Amino acid sequence: MKNGWVYVSLALLACACHRVNDLSDEAFVEHFTVTSLQPEDARLGEVFIEPGKIRVELLPREGLFPVTFRVTAKVSPTTDDVLNFPGEFRFETSNAVETFHLIAASGVPHAYEVSLKPLDTGADILDVTLPSGENATVAVDPWQGTVSISADHPHFPYTITPTITLSPGATASSRDTSITFTHVDEVKYLTVSAGDESTTRSWKFSIEGAVQLPNADFEQWTGTGTSININPTPGKVWGTANNYIIQGTTPVEHAGGMAAEMTTKIQTVPLLGHKLIAAGTLYTGYFTLGFNFENPRSMTFFGVPHTRAIASVAFDVQYVAGPQMQQSVKSGTKYVVEAIPGVDQGEAWVEVLHWNGSGKLEYHGTPVAGLTVLGRGSVLLDGADESLRTWKNIVMPVTYTDETLAPTHLVIVFSSSREGDRFKGADGSKLTVDNVILLY
Repeated sequence: MKNGWVYVSLALLACACHRVNDLSDEAFVEHFTVTSLQPEDARLGEVFIEPGKIRVELLPREGLFPVTFRVTAKVSPTTDDVLNFPGEFRFETSNAVETFHLIAASGVPHAYEVSLKPLDTGADILDVTLPSGENATVAVDPWQGTVSISADHPHFPYTITPTITLSPGATASSRDTSITFTHVDEVKYLTVSAGDESTTRSWKFSIEGAVQLPNADFEQWTGTGTSININPTPGKVWGTANNYIIQGTTPVEHAGGMAAEMTTKIQTVPLLGHKLIAAGTLYTGYFTLGFNFENPRSMTFFGVPHTRAIASVAFDVQYVAGPQMQQSVKSGTKYVVEAIPGVDQGEAWVEVLHWNGSGKLEYHGTPVAGLTVLGRGSVLLDGADESLRTWKNIVMPVTYTDETLAPTHLVIVFSSSREGDRFKGADGSKLTVDNVILLY
């Protein structure tokens, strides 16, 4: 290949310096015929010859690749030489390209690309279009039978209303005008049958691009009064420690919608009489109420399924610390609250996880057998920083320590007091968060 390119370069130089006017600049392929084909059961269609391009038509099917074929070719009489023409063409994938060059009598080179073209099976999706204004693009792969929807920041549930063009005479298994994805890794299928019913293909629809977590703008809540909580959207992505004792996370109005406000409070445990400093929290995962005051994190289960690596997490935030730092300490048989020095701090943190253990992941923020933390990031929100008392946007980068394993889960945590899991914080500290965006 290298020598071929040297030859082409010399030919160009000769053409530029010693042009012979009566020699033709033209060189083209007149015929290109496939004489043998592997796999042997592959079905060959037509061969299309255009200036600089040759496309060989094949019928898509599972297990087709790699494809290898030999050809006989005829070039124009004005062709002086052929460079880099292989004994056989081999395509490992559907989008592979082979290249060779023709050299005209005058020395002018002409590059040719050989590629594959899918033959209509009669049960194909030929095109998928979305309504104008839809912030997404669609890619149809006839070789693999896939339709990939790429959206900038899809929020789930995510609904598209495509117009689908089928092979002439073909029919689809569903007449629905919309397709709804409830989570990032969900796959939808559409069966297409040829008009003569000789062929049937199952087409796979999936979401690509910078996928987002459901309800990451915190518009959806459930309950009222003392039982309000973040809405358990499909997959229950967001959790809080809200329960019949504590309501530490509630909706507030922001920018024409809602935001999540977390408040650190002194809580009294019914019957037991404990006084506890409890931080307001919001995180990906779920909460189970218990009374393990020695290890309060045991009630918090972090992480939701997410299979794509992220670069960072962006969010809008406001933080105002309470006036006095306090801590719950055990006095006799009860916990009481004592004043301590310092200024409260809120916190946000993120972890990208790989889980290969058995059963469902149960993660409380401490090491678990079968769990690898691939990457982590955190941001401290200092109550002494007055700039945080007005809304600002923060980007929290993820630093990876292991990029060999694929992500399986994502943890994002917000807390109005960073040491709230140790019953330490300032009564009245407020962390308000909105518009969490995953950046890739």
